[in-house]
Amino acid sequence: PPRIVTELPKAGIGRLLRGLLWWITRFAPLIGLSGIAVYHTLKRSEDLLTQLLVSWLVVGLAVIWTQRQSWWEYHYLLLFVPLGLLASKGLEMEWRPGLFRERGRSLGWQGKIIILSSILLVLLSGVSITQQVLSLARYNFALTSTDRLAYRSYLSSDYAGAFQETAFLRRPDSESGDIYVCGQPLYYFLSGRGQAIPLNGWSLEFLLAEQWNELRSQLDTARPVYLFVASDYVDLIAQHPVITNFIATYYRQMSRSSDGIWYSNQS
Repeated sequence: PPRIVTELPKAGIGRLLRGLLWWITRFAPLIGLSGIAVYHTLKRSEDLLTQLLVSWLVVGLAVIWTQRQSWWEYHYLLLFVPLGLLASKGLEMEWRPGLFRERGRSLGWQGKIIILSSILLVLLSGVSITQQVLSLARYNFALTSTDRLAYRSYLSSDYAGAFQETAFLRRPDSESGDIYVCGQPLYYFLSGRGQAIPLNGWSLEFLLAEQWNELRSQLDTARPVYLFVASDYVDLIAQHPVITNFIATYYRQMSRSSDGIWYSNQS
């Protein structure tokens, strides 16, 4: 939205580069096979499907890159469908016996570089997939809840921290009801609690001025039994008295750690 673009800070080139690297490494097999399909078929004017899929990729990348306040990795999922279809075409082409060898004799050096680079990308992704399978085997294929938690924690340190922070919510003596987390949404998943209000707390830095008032209003209506403020958001929330006054009036601090602060409803 125009106001987001003009009023909020830009993400920075570092996040853009991290997102591109994430996309390339995670989607390497599809990108490689898509390159093969595009090279072999795009010159055929009657191949409308390939032209449209390539257009989707171009427009999709433009849409992602114009969102200067975001540039998050998940935005690249917008390209999953066209990459998947193009990769299917590329796989079909290389699966036909002798087709690649026959076309290879007629390719120029530019075409050979494109094809070989695509194949190398697919092979390198195979190494990555093998490493992931070995890691999964190391944790007994995550068949038990303990192994699943260990495997998740291996993949991302966020799981271990969130699991520890939400331990009291899984105890039978904790007060039942929905919670609100100003921070990592994994807290809902790992605690088994619902989000008390519609406004999510994972992107508070993107709230416009009037939305802070809306956040206060929604919290006042729902009065979640527990409220968590992540360390990353403590300073941001302190800049909005409408929220800090609400917390001070209706909540008391339960605990504090390097991850954030837990509050319980005292009304």
